[in-house]
Amino acid sequence: KKDYFLTLSIFIFLASCATSEESKLRDSVAAVFSSAESINNVKICYNSALMRNRNLEGRTTINFKIDDQGHAKDINIVETRTNIKYPSFRDCLIHNVQSLKFPSADINDFTNVTFPFKLQRN
Repeated sequence: KKDYFLTLSIFIFLASCATSEESKLRDSVAAVFSSAESINNVKICYNSALMRNRNLEGRTTINFKIDDQGHAKDINIVETRTNIKYPSFRDCLIHNVQSLKFPSADINDFTNVTFPFKLQRN
């Protein structure tokens, strides 16, 4: 059995990241998404969708806010350029983001995060 995995392209946008404090927050959020736990959870979502259709690939972008305790809130799929149209896949991605612990931000203006997942079989 061939094990499929996905390539994640990580581009994180935090509104107006200009100061070193904001850059640290951006880097911390990137580290959370780059963690083995996060990547493995997304692989589970993607591999589950691949069981329905072996040719699935594309890009899905998630937007969310980080609250003062480091939890993701108001999670939305804001863009999908993919042939993955399964609600269960989208729900799985949202659940994955909800389960992660992010660094809390002191300034609410800098808690909006946009995160695209590039999904492809390797």
